[in-house]
Amino acid sequence: MLIPLNVDNFEVLTACESLGKFNHPGDWIEYYRQANNITRSDLVKNLHNITWKTLRKIELKELYPNKDISMQLAKYFKLDTKFFYDEYLEFIYLNNLHFILYNYRKNNKLTIKQAAKLVNVHMNVWTKWEQQSTIISREKYYKLKKLGII
Repeated sequence: MLIPLNVDNFEVLTACESLGKFNHPGDWIEYYRQANNITRSDLVKNLHNITWKTLRKIELKELYPNKDISMQLAKYFKLDTKFFYDEYLEFIYLNNLHFILYNYRKNNKLTIKQAAKLVNVHMNVWTKWEQQSTIISREKYYKLKKLGII
């Protein structure tokens, strides 16, 4: 039986989150796992396609959980995926980024070269983003977001 999130826990979590303690999905996994007295070994037995080593790397912030793992964790802990699925991955997997970039460029009457210059990438990189032949790096995602492109 998992521990429900009560008001006291919520206040502690809110305080920790505002202090930056919970800034990685691994922080949330570790918190909920320990709050429910679940070992890594026990948790991976209840999930598919994840090893103890992978879970450890996620909790140590060496990896980010992929979409499948994030969804499994959310289901297991009966929580929203936002706790385990970071903003960058969620955006990359749930949005038609190539259309967003193409529409931004066209709506602002920019050439590929001009759009690429805004983000400080080569025009071939922007082209690959629009063609979905490469995934945008985390760094460039945050740059695009800061510029209001996405």
